[in-house]
Amino acid sequence: MSNVMNFEGDSETTLVQENDSFSDILPKLSCRNPEERSTGSVLLLKEIRRLENDLDRQIRDLTKKEFALKRAVKIMQTYDNELKTIELINKWRSICQCGMSYMLNTILVKIDRMGGYQEYKRKEIEARKRQVEYQYDDGIQQQMEEILESPDFFHLPIEEKEEIRERMDEKVREAEEMKQNELQKFENELRKEDNDEMTLQELAAKLKVDYDMVYTNQ
Repeated sequence: MSNVMNFEGDSETTLVQENDSFSDILPKLSCRNPEERSTGSVLLLKEIRRLENDLDRQIRDLTKKEFALKRAVKIMQTYDNELKTIELINKWRSICQCGMSYMLNTILVKIDRMGGYQEYKRKEIEARKRQVEYQYDDGIQQQMEEILESPDFFHLPIEEKEEIRERMDEKVREAEEMKQNELQKFENELRKEDNDEMTLQELAAKLKVDYDMVYTNQ
């Protein structure tokens, strides 16, 4: 009987020695009574829970690192895309600048043939004045004729016809005043012009191109 007891004890002692990770905190499993065995089981469960908590913490840390790495990769990809976009923008600006410089040189040659920049501006403003005069004179006159010659106007009572004519005369006077103001602006613009040749800024305005966007670094 004693031999059996010694054999069982040796067997249990061997099991504990093989699991060295618990040897420092757990009692030997070769407990001599149920109370000691119960205490060892409780300690074992606590150790298992501690290990589970450590694993959960490590998993959370690794998850955070994975998220940070993915975010870093995304930022780098975005940065690469931005670099490509900047390269395309610079290429577009360079093409626009070359195109505008070519157009400006061509225009300057034609302006010189016309008699110089001042003569070119004078002719340009005269053309704009004729356009304004046409809009205010011929345009309004045509509208008046369409109204006065319409069947609806013909069948109106005389009093209403006179009232409409008075309103139209008032509109004509207002239009004439607006026309004179516009023409005066052109005259002032011509007198204030002190450039000897067309500039890139002026060319950009005529082409309806944002000068600051094309020549942002200048």
